[in-house]
Amino acid sequence: MKYAIAIFISDVISITLSVILAFLIKFRGQYIVEIHRDRWVEGLLIILSLLAIFIMRRVYMQRKLFFDELKEIVESVIFAFLILFAYFAFAKGDPDYSRMFASLSFIFSMLLVPAFRAITKKTLRDVISEEVIVLKGPECNKVYDFLNKNWYLSYKPLGLVDIKDVNRWVGKVGNVVIPKIPFLSDFTTELADISINFKRIFFIPDIEGIPFMNRVFHFDPSHNLPLVETYFGGLDPINAFLKRIFDIAFSSVVLILLSPLLLLVSVIIKITSKGPIIYKHKRVGKDGKEFYVYKFRTMYEDADHLLEEVLRNDEKARELWEKKRKIPNDPRITPVGKILRKFSIDEIPQFFNVLKGDMSIVGPRPAPMDEIRKYHKKFAKYYFMVRPGITGLWQVSGRSNTNYDMRVKLDLIYILNQSFWLDMVIIFKTLKVVLRGEGAY
Repeated sequence: MKYAIAIFISDVISITLSVILAFLIKFRGQYIVEIHRDRWVEGLLIILSLLAIFIMRRVYMQRKLFFDELKEIVESVIFAFLILFAYFAFAKGDPDYSRMFASLSFIFSMLLVPAFRAITKKTLRDVISEEVIVLKGPECNKVYDFLNKNWYLSYKPLGLVDIKDVNRWVGKVGNVVIPKIPFLSDFTTELADISINFKRIFFIPDIEGIPFMNRVFHFDPSHNLPLVETYFGGLDPINAFLKRIFDIAFSSVVLILLSPLLLLVSVIIKITSKGPIIYKHKRVGKDGKEFYVYKFRTMYEDADHLLEEVLRNDEKARELWEKKRKIPNDPRITPVGKILRKFSIDEIPQFFNVLKGDMSIVGPRPAPMDEIRKYHKKFAKYYFMVRPGITGLWQVSGRSNTNYDMRVKLDLIYILNQSFWLDMVIIFKTLKVVLRGEGAY
């Protein structure tokens, strides 16, 4: 209840502030002495319509990750916008509503509502967080760490509990997580007790290789049949069209805005080490077609010879190379190259690959054919279904800190769950990772 009240108050404040900012921008203080009655009515309609839709969608009774909640907020604001403008059309000028005032209010709401919710959850974490226990089972430690680190969900994990001891926590804790417990059907009585005695239950299905971004849940009580409907977003032609249009537009804007930086980096590379400015290497793209990927050169000319020498003399480096295809303190990388790699500046020329159609902004990590044969193996057919990306799940999940097997798994997860919204989430997370220079070497 504390959580619902806190988030509701946060929304009231943020939406009201959005209306005030829209008023000041649209009317520039014309009604500072006496605000016109129609503005009061319109402002109140905007606030109430948004809150009503949030309540109908039960947003105050549910907790979601930031980007899931952001999507819900954007959808709710657009829905409220359409409803209100339909009402304005039927009102026929009486009262005298300002469509610009309303539009600005909704735009500010898209920005301020998620921002205020994040501030509220961060500031009042100890007050609004609910306690949760995690049942022992496969990946239970992973679940515990996930809940502990994701403060936005506002849950406080207390510990790992055996399923047969769960009744001891009844009345003390309201939430429980059921992990991938083998032979779960053997615990029907225990699960029924959990369902009755705990307010909120999290269940982790033991299913991998299935897309979950687009899902609908069906349940028939008479047959006790829970059914999850899902589909592969890569087959959606609209999603493919939007993705390509976005790739072209985004790449064009980036290259234009960063053209001074491209020129500066080119000059620095040329005067600090021998060799070409742009490094080209064969990678495999959609449908298995090879292409040259472009990068700013970050290595010395005799890089391959240096690598062979390191791998021959350093067993630990050799083992790390086999797992990640990267090594820390790589002697092949120039001093300038280390800076370029840390902030992914070396990858900016890949936007030309995107314009050519070889790559996408978001996708699997571009890999050479020998790596695909060695590491992707039976998953290679999925890799060939999409264009490789400048960034992807591998980029926002540890970058060089992830081993190659995990990169392949992350590529598969992205391919199965690809959507325009997921691309936007990954781009946003990439900016955060790049600015911090996380996991790059």
